[in-house]
Amino acid sequence: MDGLLASSEALRGAADNVFTPPMLLMLFLLGLLAFAIVSVILVYHWTNYSFTLGKVKKVIKLYFVVSGLFLLVMLVSLFYYST
Repeated sequence: MDGLLASSEALRGAADNVFTPPMLLMLFLLGLLAFAIVSVILVYHWTNYSFTLGKVKKVIKLYFVVSGLFLLVMLVSLFYYST
């Protein structure tokens, strides 16, 4: 068990040398931009090529709720790693 703990500490130290907090923030913002672009495309597609508006509203709501949760987890992780 001590070997596993030591290797995870070494991995954490190696990650600190590669991923600095500003770099992670930049990657997060680029990912957020990509998410926004994909979201606009998906919402356009769903609203213009769907058969029923009721189903589209449910899909869009589910998409943004789940995506929002993922983005929140990523943001909390970013702040946790940066401190």
